[in-house]
Amino acid sequence: MATFAEHLTRLTGRSAADELDFLMSATSADTSEPEVKKILPKATPLWNAMFRLLKKSAKPAPTTDQGSGATDDPEDEMLHRRRVISNIVGTSANTLHSLSFKNREECEPLVRIWGNENLLGALEETIELLVKMPGMTSAFVAFCSLFI
Repeated sequence: MATFAEHLTRLTGRSAADELDFLMSATSADTSEPEVKKILPKATPLWNAMFRLLKKSAKPAPTTDQGSGATDDPEDEMLHRRRVISNIVGTSANTLHSLSFKNREECEPLVRIWGNENLLGALEETIELLVKMPGMTSAFVAFCSLFI
């Protein structure tokens, strides 16, 4: 997980969105290995990388940043930034939701990790893009309700 997290911090745009798609499929409830499910809630470097990427996705990538997923087409670049945002929020919500049913005692440590890794600061940076995406407002409300 630490190696994947280090790799993730170097990405933006399409490359980051593709890697997050991979992460979501690798950690989905139906397909993930028990070891992955056990490690994910405690993977502080991964959460740090994801929340840094979430914050980075609030702003367009520099056009000179070739090779990291940046494109010249602003609409295409925005699409990939939105994919990154929705994948990170989705992965976070799914992880906490799953734990709340199966391993309730791990919820508080996970939320503490998220607090230490500045999830709320990253969400604040991306909230304008997040609420404009179809379905994300209700997903975000559901995500926030897990904290209550």
